[in-house]
Amino acid sequence: MKETVEIRLSGSGGQGLMLAAGILSGALVGEGRSVAQSQSYEPTSRGGLSRSDLVVSDGVADYPLVSGLDFLVVLDQVAVSESASLIRDDAIVITD
Repeated sequence: MKETVEIRLSGSGGQGLMLAAGILSGALVGEGRSVAQSQSYEPTSRGGLSRSDLVVSDGVADYPLVSGLDFLVVLDQVAVSESASLIRDDAIVITD
């Protein structure tokens, strides 16, 4: 793994992405990685855009905002459009 990896999980509210990001963060910390996480969501309980960003590092991950995504998990088209400008050329994108 390179020193710092940026991951985004994004879709509509109610799809479980915040929970998935929390589980992924816990697993990465359990493997000895440093993780900074941020979440953003619209004030609707279901259907609004939601996302969780993780910055994972072998060193210190002290800034939770992404600037170039290495991994993107997107579950709707609005989320793709919102994240498109941050996707690196060699990123792995998982869509539904």
